[in-house]
Amino acid sequence: MKKGAKHDPASKHKIAQSMRGRRNAVGNKGGQPGRYQPEYARLVYHYCLLGAVDQQLAEFFSISLRTLHHWKKRHVEFSESVKAGKSIADAKVAKALYQLAIGYSHPDTYISVYNGQVVLTPTIKHYPPNVTAAIFWLKNRQSAHWSERPKTDSSRPAQVYIRREETTGDIVIDRYDDGSWVDQLEKQLSEPVPSDF
Repeated sequence: MKKGAKHDPASKHKIAQSMRGRRNAVGNKGGQPGRYQPEYARLVYHYCLLGAVDQQLAEFFSISLRTLHHWKKRHVEFSESVKAGKSIADAKVAKALYQLAIGYSHPDTYISVYNGQVVLTPTIKHYPPNVTAAIFWLKNRQSAHWSERPKTDSSRPAQVYIRREETTGDIVIDRYDDGSWVDQLEKQLSEPVPSDF
């Protein structure tokens, strides 16, 4: 608009309509160019090998999590690098945890000084199994057998039911591991109450 010209709302509307048409014009990419660069695939792979998670990756590239997820969808090489880096890092940690759980040995060199001379003696260094690592491994890999609260096959909880035997008057303890105690209790509650009660 020229300086000193009157403000015309109709002309402003016409300009906005013509801009809308240009947005989808052939050759117009629209918006600010993306920040993604092909070398990011190599960088993200190495950063994932160090154990980085998505939030740290976003901070590393100075982008939002939403943009990071967009890059993973739009750039196959970037997505594959993230998956490969994370998988290799997880595999290395799993291998180290497994070795720690079962114990392991490796060649080593013992360094000593004898009569003023440095002596290098080859040796084998042994690390015994680590109980904490073994428990962690088994709880995660065999949780049905090694959990602190073993899972029962039934969705009903196990229960101990204490009752008095009617004929003898003895205290009887019944354990129902499959949850059938609920059925037993419902059955007894549905029976008529004796008149001398």
